[in-house]
Amino acid sequence: MFPDVYPGAFDTHGRPETEAVFASCFFVFAQMPFRDGLRVTTLDASAERHLGARIGAMTPRDEAAPAVRDFDGATVAVKCGALQGTRALLFRAIREADRVLVARSEAQGHAGGGLSVLANRCTALVIVACNGDDDAVASTLAEAAARAYLGPILTPAGHLVGPKTLAARRST
Repeated sequence: MFPDVYPGAFDTHGRPETEAVFASCFFVFAQMPFRDGLRVTTLDASAERHLGARIGAMTPRDEAAPAVRDFDGATVAVKCGALQGTRALLFRAIREADRVLVARSEAQGHAGGGLSVLANRCTALVIVACNGDDDAVASTLAEAAARAYLGPILTPAGHLVGPKTLAARRST
């Protein structure tokens, strides 16, 4: 089971005090600078426009406040029709280990259509806690993030996919 909230308390701006570690997650590569921080309002706008879903932070956040750590995050609620739930998100700068995962996916034939090139151009990462590839709430959240931040998604099984492919997998 994944944590619905980050370990440790949230600070006065609604951001977690510690960087959470998830047993299973979707990695969403983001073409935006990390210094802009996680914007739940941006995710919500993307989810509403592309998926007919709504996303909201479970803890009040001051998104205008500057980041004070090398990560940002939130626990968010997702609602898309009858589908609803909460998941934890973490937002941070890309690390070399993330690029190794992309290379591994490509080497195993799980990254097509130039997605590995796109992932390697990205500078930030949204990590979505999940209960495996078939977690519909986390998958919906990952798709919304990919559409908002224009990057590919690395599934828990190690497949590098675009948002349309992820949506197609969810609907089968």
